[in-house]
Amino acid sequence: MHPLERMFGLSAHSILDVLQRSNRLFVAVKGGIAQEHLRRRLRSLKRAGRLTDFDSIDQDGRPDFRVSYHGREFLIECKNVRRTLTRGEMAIDFMRTRYAATEGRENRFYRPSEFHILAACLFNQTGRWEFRYIPAARLSRHPRYGSRLDNRVSLGSSKRYFQLWTDDLPAALRMVR
Repeated sequence: MHPLERMFGLSAHSILDVLQRSNRLFVAVKGGIAQEHLRRRLRSLKRAGRLTDFDSIDQDGRPDFRVSYHGREFLIECKNVRRTLTRGEMAIDFMRTRYAATEGRENRFYRPSEFHILAACLFNQTGRWEFRYIPAARLSRHPRYGSRLDNRVSLGSSKRYFQLWTDDLPAALRMVR
């Protein structure tokens, strides 16, 4: 028996049923699953000698991973693309939801200095746990809060983003200044 089955007093099947019935819980778990697939990708890159090291960061308000590459440390934020296309393009709704409005609305939006790379998990569109990467500095600024990143991030074929994303994390890391 898994420790969570003992803790919750439910079978693994019943726990999975709870996840499937609750959309918010399902979305949160899918985010965690995307992070696990990215962790496995980072482990594979490390084994292949393409990354020096990495570790997960499990703290609210912090990026998801720290990566060592060619003597530098980089922070990676992992997000899922949306299930529906936005104007015919894959997109990420890229905004914090846990921060209270009392901290100021602008705090719901990320600063470009909070992480170096945005990793977009494409599962919701492709059915595969694959990623595209972009340096945070290449993302658009929020139209109202210019020191923050825009929460509407497109991966689509628009000329603005099409050539900025890569499926090769080390290549994205080399783009960071």
